[in-house]
Amino acid sequence: MVSLSTNNPALQEIEKLAVSQIMSILLLGKWNNIPKSNFIKAYSLVTQYCEEKNDTNEEYKRYVHNVFEQYLIQISKKFCTEIDDNIIELFITELGKWKILTNWIYKIFAYIDRYYIKKSGSIPKISLMLFRQNV
Repeated sequence: MVSLSTNNPALQEIEKLAVSQIMSILLLGKWNNIPKSNFIKAYSLVTQYCEEKNDTNEEYKRYVHNVFEQYLIQISKKFCTEIDDNIIELFITELGKWKILTNWIYKIFAYIDRYYIKKSGSIPKISLMLFRQNV
């Protein structure tokens, strides 16, 4: 599974609670029910950490960007091996999964998006820009 390296203990916990599970579901098709409490804990960690250390929002933005980049790296491998006849179907499938990923990452990191990313763009806008550039 894709592991996003970070030394931040809160981000490591968020990754364990939700992000790695979302990525597994979307990349590997391994469906496991992620408890709502995991998302609540992850969101709480984001808000708590940002309020305690106001300067860490940049680290969280980088982490979100890395999540999207790692996902794109994984799906780009699929596009490289796909036969031309199935490429449009694959694109539509992966775009749908990308929207799911964006939605869940946005929900977890909505606090940062609301209060800290105003100048650099919201998580959904950044996500769409990365998808357009790389797929």
